[in-house]
Amino acid sequence: MKKRLHKFVSAIIWKEAGQNGEGTGFLISRNLVLTVAHNFYNGEIRLKNDSIKIYPGAFGELKDACII
Repeated sequence: MKKRLHKFVSAIIWKEAGQNGEGTGFLISRNLVLTVAHNFYNGEIRLKNDSIKIYPGAFGELKDACII
């Protein structure tokens, strides 16, 4: 039986100052995504995001986002 390991990969889409950003993360628990700091920080400055959408199991077309 093949395991679907890609189900733990998540696409992260955010909007900051009217511009979209994108990155990836890994679902490490039911409500926790591990990602890299440069997705949300510029050096030591936290980027102010208007919205963040998480797409668990991102594989192919993005649908069914979890909005935080």
